[in-house]
Amino acid sequence: MNSYGSLARLDLAGETFLVHRLDAVPGSEHLPLSHKILLENLLRHEDGRTVTAGQIASLVRGRVAGVTDVRRRILAVTRVSPRHQRSPGADGPRRAA
Repeated sequence: MNSYGSLARLDLAGETFLVHRLDAVPGSEHLPLSHKILLENLLRHEDGRTVTAGQIASLVRGRVAGVTDVRRRILAVTRVSPRHQRSPGADGPRRAA
């Protein structure tokens, strides 16, 4: 999903990558760096079930309950399991198709 329209192409050194722009999320410019890192991770993993647009909005608004829930869920999403050797985006930006 891409609820905030944050997915963008980045052309760098002759290659194209897909990245999520933090400035697409209103209020993200006021977040501390640690929350911006978490926000980028949430945007990459947003699927409407594990990570929702509402949880992303809670992080930006700073609701403690929402942030705690979001952190717990994103940690679950990014853990390596035997079935999935890497989580989506574990190597940084994806190359555009």
